[in-house]
Amino acid sequence: MPNQPMKVMRVYRRDLSGLLHDMTDQTQPFYLVEEETLWHPSCDVYETDEELVIKLELAGISKDDINISFVPGAIAIRGSRMDNAGQDQKRFYHKIEITQGWFEKIIHLPETVSDKVKSSVYKDGMLDIRISKEKARTVEIKIE
Repeated sequence: MPNQPMKVMRVYRRDLSGLLHDMTDQTQPFYLVEEETLWHPSCDVYETDEELVIKLELAGISKDDINISFVPGAIAIRGSRMDNAGQDQKRFYHKIEITQGWFEKIIHLPETVSDKVKSSVYKDGMLDIRISKEKARTVEIKIE
């Protein structure tokens, strides 16, 4: 397997690129008002022989407030978690740790992943997305 080290390096480079993107992506999209923040939910990404699995921690969010879309080379999960306790006339916070507002998670996909989602299930605050993998194939080109 002479290409195996190169494949591993591409995966590491893509992971490092995603990490740097997450660390430096502190700007808000132009469509958000100043009081709102953009946050990035925690996630796990792993592969099996047949699929890529993405699990996101999205507690307190309605599934109707989650949007999943493929973008070139990645999958984007976006939505919002809004504080629905607005009935309180006065609040005196002692601690604020639950992030509210718009969220976004961009996950760069390996070349072996298709754009076919096998399933996406949201249960108990966890979003589970399963994407089919394609078989890598070698195509020989005849020189004329």
